[in-house]
Amino acid sequence: MRYSKPQIITALTTIVKIQEKIIKANAAAARIYKAELKETIELYDRAMENWLSAVDMIAGYEKDKKIIWAERNDAIRDYNAIHQLASHAAVPPLRHYDLPENMQLDPSQEYDFNVKSTLMESGRVRNKLIVSPKSLPTQDFKKKKKKRKKRKSKYGDLFKRRKSK
Repeated sequence: MRYSKPQIITALTTIVKIQEKIIKANAAAARIYKAELKETIELYDRAMENWLSAVDMIAGYEKDKKIIWAERNDAIRDYNAIHQLASHAAVPPLRHYDLPENMQLDPSQEYDFNVKSTLMESGRVRNKLIVSPKSLPTQDFKKKKKKRKKRKSKYGDLFKRRKSK
């Protein structure tokens, strides 16, 4: 079957018009897809930022938790050391206090206590308790005065030697 030139031209123009409509439809679909992709990327970025900040926050909480547990364990070791000392000495039993709020611990008016607990590799705890009598403020002043005199005397001797020569 043979077609005439005008029939071929009208058929080709119809094909071109159909192709133009397909191209316009594909372009519209591409614009919609591009807009949706842009929105999806923004949502993904927000979700990633939230996740990273949550991970940072969790890491901070883990660090705080370790510090708090270490402080708690140190406090328990110190209390156990004091309790062992009280059980060996002839002192009245320890009083119970409300913890941790309103804690007003007054071990003694006459002595200073310094507790140092060391956790050893074996799992045992070595307690070192230093009990020293409290010094009166005047005694502290005398000690400091002696230290100042010693310092002055060293430098004073140097200057005296130079003058005498």
